[in-house]
Amino acid sequence: MSMLPYRRLIVIGLIIPALFSCAEVKKYEIIHPSMGVEFRVIFYEDQGINASDINDEVTQLIDKLNLVFSDYDVESEIRKLCDNYEVNVPQEVSNDLSKVLATAQEISKNSCGAFDVTVGPLSKLWRKAVRRNQVPDPKDIEVALSRVSHQNIELNTSNNSIIFKTEGVQLDFGGIAKGYTIDRIAEFFINHGINSFLIDGGGDIRVGNSPPGERGWKIKIINGDLRLLENVSVVSSGDKYKYVELNGNKYSHIVDPRTGIGITDRRTITVIGHSTMSADAWATALSIMSERERRQCIQGEELDEMEIIETPSSLLK
Repeated sequence: MSMLPYRRLIVIGLIIPALFSCAEVKKYEIIHPSMGVEFRVIFYEDQGINASDINDEVTQLIDKLNLVFSDYDVESEIRKLCDNYEVNVPQEVSNDLSKVLATAQEISKNSCGAFDVTVGPLSKLWRKAVRRNQVPDPKDIEVALSRVSHQNIELNTSNNSIIFKTEGVQLDFGGIAKGYTIDRIAEFFINHGINSFLIDGGGDIRVGNSPPGERGWKIKIINGDLRLLENVSVVSSGDKYKYVELNGNKYSHIVDPRTGIGITDRRTITVIGHSTMSADAWATALSIMSERERRQCIQGEELDEMEIIETPSSLLK
């Protein structure tokens, strides 16, 4: 997740009839690249806010969280943590990292390890594979796989500390950090009385109340369906864009942390739910799991509150 150096604020004035008067409602748009994607934020407000201050606070929040979760930036919290920890010695972590780790560990357990933020050693191997258009050496996969397991870390949320139980653990939050960042932006808006918003972080989306005069935000699902939605999150995961093709097989950039192999099942999973962080992680887990594994492994009631849409590659738009 890399941080790029520009930001933009766009303001468009609209006149929206209120119940007993006319109020000027302004549409604001913030565009800010970070975490390897472009964050696009749209919101409506009629309270005469200081748009420049809102823009600065939102972009600073994104950059702050990038500096927690980026595995590219040597100055990030997780890079410093993974590069300097001592085995079985508690390491203090930030509140943001503790919150995301707690959710990640719970989803790892409930998905039988299909989602796992310790997948870092494998992620690095397969990033190189995509760039070089070659599958990693099986011996390298075996070594990396030996360092991957959510059971290799232990989180204590009471004092925000983590224990690494073995050497070589590398954390990768690529399947959950953008979702958490989006939730934090939404929380910021709600705390400031801004309730009509859309936050898009590279295709991970959360919407608040409908835009003025509309019945919902128009969201196009990856299979082509158009939905009118409000107060939900929509996240998709699959191998549509990043994969390496070799010997007739297409290996996704999404790696199964249990086997060390990029997934070859050509489909995309879309999750619609309330928490973007959870939807982000579950979309990754479900894109890795087979239908049989889903029936056998999934525990807990979280997925009962989510809509799951599976799109085979033949239907991708």
